[in-house]
Amino acid sequence: MSSIEAKLKIFEESVMQDAVEIRNKIIAEADQKISVSIDENRKIYEKEVEMFHKKSIEEVVKDSNTIISKVKSEGRSLIMKKRNSIVESVFNELADRMLKFAKTDEYNEFFTLKLEEALHVIMNERNNVSSVAGIDILLSKDDYESKINVTRKIASEILIDTQFKIDIDSESIIGGCRVYSRSKGIMIDNSIQLVIKNEKDQFLQWSGL
Repeated sequence: MSSIEAKLKIFEESVMQDAVEIRNKIIAEADQKISVSIDENRKIYEKEVEMFHKKSIEEVVKDSNTIISKVKSEGRSLIMKKRNSIVESVFNELADRMLKFAKTDEYNEFFTLKLEEALHVIMNERNNVSSVAGIDILLSKDDYESKINVTRKIASEILIDTQFKIDIDSESIIGGCRVYSRSKGIMIDNSIQLVIKNEKDQFLQWSGL
């Protein structure tokens, strides 16, 4: 091998070695960039997954709370409906019993006591006014038909020098009476219906329903 050929071979090997080093450097740099890019993309992906997961949980919790709230609301509504149904049933039965009571002989004494009591309360108002004029005595339809004479007699004895009128109550009072003083604008309610209402209010307060 001539000296020139030897030199050319050495030059060729040197160039090839440099080329290999440059290639390896380029590949290494490329691998590093790819690794960094993959790592960055992985972090972005993981962050997006975390955000999606968090959002999904928040939506599930929100939906769950909505469902729970709806169930609670519907449950309370059903309980209230059942409670009202039971209470109304109990006191409707009481009203029916009082209607039957109003047709008994014992009711006559009850009616007289309640009428006298109401009229005496009205007359006590004379301490505050010169006269008690315009007294309306309101009865149930049945009592108006059967007890108007006894009502007039009792009223005449108690409402001395006082004008009064006996009429059928516009409300369903079942029995007893209501007495209204036009001069004072007060109503004395001695009706059976008020007795039932008071019993119902006390029952609801006592039972906590």
